[in-house]
Amino acid sequence: MLSVRFVVLQSRQAVWGSRQHLCTAAARVPRTKGDGLKVPAFVYCTLRPLTTGMTKPLYHMFTSTSDSVISRSCATTSDTTNKSGKLNHVTVNKNVNGDICVNWENGKESIFNPTWLRYQCHCSLCRQDGSGQRLFGAHVLPKLLSIESASIQKDQLALTWNEHGHYGSIPLSFLEETSSYLDGQDWNLSPLRQVPEITYSELMNQKGVTLLQFMWSIATHGLCVVREAPIETDTVRLISNLIAPVQKTIYGELFEVMSTPKPINAAYSDVALPLHIDLNYYESPPGIQLLHCMRFDDCVLGGESRFRDGFHAAEELKKAYPDEFATLVRCPATFQKIHYERERPVHMRYHRPHIVVNHLGNVIGVNWSPPFEGPLRLPAVDIDAYYAAYWQFARLLEESPHVIQFRLVAGEVAVFNNRRVLHGRTSFELNGGHRHLQGCYIHIDEFKSQLMVYLNLHGDKNASMTAVGNQDLY
Repeated sequence: MLSVRFVVLQSRQAVWGSRQHLCTAAARVPRTKGDGLKVPAFVYCTLRPLTTGMTKPLYHMFTSTSDSVISRSCATTSDTTNKSGKLNHVTVNKNVNGDICVNWENGKESIFNPTWLRYQCHCSLCRQDGSGQRLFGAHVLPKLLSIESASIQKDQLALTWNEHGHYGSIPLSFLEETSSYLDGQDWNLSPLRQVPEITYSELMNQKGVTLLQFMWSIATHGLCVVREAPIETDTVRLISNLIAPVQKTIYGELFEVMSTPKPINAAYSDVALPLHIDLNYYESPPGIQLLHCMRFDDCVLGGESRFRDGFHAAEELKKAYPDEFATLVRCPATFQKIHYERERPVHMRYHRPHIVVNHLGNVIGVNWSPPFEGPLRLPAVDIDAYYAAYWQFARLLEESPHVIQFRLVAGEVAVFNNRRVLHGRTSFELNGGHRHLQGCYIHIDEFKSQLMVYLNLHGDKNASMTAVGNQDLY
């Protein structure tokens, strides 16, 4: 059984450069494989405080629980024992509206629509064995359906629909997992105050649970720093490949961020960069960005990295300035990259609102990239409202006390969610020195897929998820 808690146990003052660090909390827990062989699992978690002085214990990242949670088994209407040895009791009934009500052992009730249930039927006529894909189209069913009978049969909800008399079943585990999405989710985002850290050797030598902890930090905090990475070309690719292949863009697979005489991007100069998201002119901008500090000489003045949680800023705007928030949700901005004076000319343009919400009103997307904004294309009646809202959101981003700013050192890799965490930098003067970062991207869907796989294999698949920026429910 695997039972791991990622907890920062205590803190100590450790000066490193111009910053302080919390101590590493390491947990060694026996992990039993199928053949009974116990293999040690190592878990590391380090946080970089942004304030001086001693820091109290910070947070419980998440719990990787036993097999009973990883592969949950629900019981029948009579008391039975699942894999964990717990007694389960699940009941089902139909309410006055014809919906099916499932009462779980924890006292929670989930209500399921009859038509929705028909589309989720897992019987062999409706779902293909192996692929799990649905085998029928909507046109073969009535527009709406109703339930004749419902009962619990072992670990399945057995159903008979009035229309066509179809008899089918749905796993209770599937219904329990799905019920939270039907109820909706509230992210309750808090501003990022500490930056999670992990060393390169820990990440590369301890796969599995450690990689999950690394991805979980990126998913929940939006930012993680890998320390003590080799200062070698392609190191950033090796880190990326732990999660997914590098995403190729108009800048290639790997790109070099350094000041050049005729830059094809403002990042390739010494000017300050406002907080932004990379490649907002793509239909699907890159998800995870990795920036490996290859060289940052002491004589270079400025050039500090800046980060701000865009989702948190959008929620702040929603609460403080609801009209401006609604305007930025409704009015599309223009994002573009039109550059013919380069080896491979580029002409890209995309119109999208700065803030995207789902049907529940939750923020699921932020699009902000001032250096790559083109002419606004709105009716005249909307222009003043747009720029007033645009100005307000810019202030909440740039002038916020929640902006994180620090100087990378050679061997550090900043890994952050480009779809959620905005990044920028201060201007700098080389003074004869060098500032060189090497970067790459990972597609957001590839990242989320691997995170979900590792949660199911090495952690808690019921862990409370947050929005990862791919404009999904979570």
